[in-house]
Amino acid sequence: MRVRQWVDAGSIPSDRERLPEGVRGAAVQLTLDGRLMGSDRGHVRLGDDDPLAAATRGALTEALAKGFFASLPELERVNALARLRVDVEVASDPDPLTGPLDLLATDIHPGQHGLAVRRGDQWSMRFPSQLRSIGKAATFRLLRGMLLMQGVHEAEADELRAKGEVTIYRMPTVALRQSLEGRYPESFERGRMADFAPVVNAAQVFEMADTLATTLGKWRLQIDQQDGNSSAWFADTWAPNRDEWALLVARDRDVALAALALARWARLRPDHTGAQTASELAETALHELAQQPMLDRPTLAIMAVAASELWPGESAPTSIIKPHRMPMIAESAGGGEEPTRAIATLALARAGDVDAVRQSISDWSGRSPGTLVNTLPWSLHGARSVGETGLDPQLEQLLDVFVQAQLDATGGSWGPEAAGAIPLSRDSSAMGMPSLRAAWAGASLMGDIEPVRRALLKPRIQLLATHLKRRIIDSNEAALFASPDQALHRIRLAPWDERTSIAAQSLGVLTALELAEALKEIE
Repeated sequence: MRVRQWVDAGSIPSDRERLPEGVRGAAVQLTLDGRLMGSDRGHVRLGDDDPLAAATRGALTEALAKGFFASLPELERVNALARLRVDVEVASDPDPLTGPLDLLATDIHPGQHGLAVRRGDQWSMRFPSQLRSIGKAATFRLLRGMLLMQGVHEAEADELRAKGEVTIYRMPTVALRQSLEGRYPESFERGRMADFAPVVNAAQVFEMADTLATTLGKWRLQIDQQDGNSSAWFADTWAPNRDEWALLVARDRDVALAALALARWARLRPDHTGAQTASELAETALHELAQQPMLDRPTLAIMAVAASELWPGESAPTSIIKPHRMPMIAESAGGGEEPTRAIATLALARAGDVDAVRQSISDWSGRSPGTLVNTLPWSLHGARSVGETGLDPQLEQLLDVFVQAQLDATGGSWGPEAAGAIPLSRDSSAMGMPSLRAAWAGASLMGDIEPVRRALLKPRIQLLATHLKRRIIDSNEAALFASPDQALHRIRLAPWDERTSIAAQSLGVLTALELAEALKEIE
């Protein structure tokens, strides 16, 4: 309420009402038609300081310094100030964190906690809107950076904390957002998407896949040049809140993933009006990639699987991948990172290489349950592809472990934005890209297991589909951005992150398709 009044006036009054004692920190962000105009990283309350006024002043100063406001006549400037959308984050009493520095990130919830570092009377802080982290590793890197801002190196941090010279806090926060012009800001839980009705049947999930797949075409950009020619390419990351491409050119691997998503959707949904366009776009992407002189092994493996979706048959991979590159896929299946090995095994299975699949199952059978989500689905899928139905007893046991882990996850113990997602670890708050990759793999496994196990997982499949739906920008939220049509039906990199990418969209399409197929078999 008070921030809205200050913003409308364009200044902070000196005789303002005293801030409630419970407010210990604040951050303010101002946007206009989806564009960020001014923001303040946050202020902590020291003595009689007013962090809310300080944060508003910082955001207003930045906004008014922009050429847009400076060039406006007074009346138009007043009207523009009234159109600014206000986002406020308010922190209650900071909670000191104890324990070793390298373990503190597990205590930070990206959607609900801010992070603060104090050395003497000097503070640095980040609020949830600024924590674009994707889990423990990214949060820990941010924490190290905040310590360095205070002149504290990681090696000496624990010693200084023990002496009381440095303290690290998490800050429970309340977020207020003015969703529409003319409305007062309303409380919301960052990271908690709109409460959709649960997704319960295959038709709903297929509809979701249709929406995501047709939106995936927005990542193909075409620019007409002055000489009459045109250039076309796949872009990477679209930021609706800034109404711009944050990364303009996608990696080869992500283009291959998009080709796979489009090809699989076109094959499973041949009667959809966009299927032919999607198939052609996937073929275009694969042919463009095939002309690249340097492609890494994961890209080649994904391309091979995409080719098998476009042109089913044992010779499909060689129809797009030059023969001298096929051994690179075989090398990927035999060593390297586990997700790469697994997808390479699937590529070889689609090419009819039974021995590669048998070797893969043998390799994974001795692995720990922690590797299951990135390995087991593709080994099993590969086995089904080549007709290997007899599973190693150890693999059967791992399947049971995976199923039980998914049944245990239905309570959503990782917080509101994590509910329904594939858990990466018991203490994980990682709901970014890793969770989408895990969702695709996990959904594929749910569709491949035999009917008895699949029936057990039906509530889990429905919950994962609901989580995926909550990650999609719907029409109500898209209307808040400068380009609603561009934002609509894109998948966020994380629930608390408004950015979207070609890889996230592709994984969303693939996950939705696998979940729909699994539900269809149960129904």
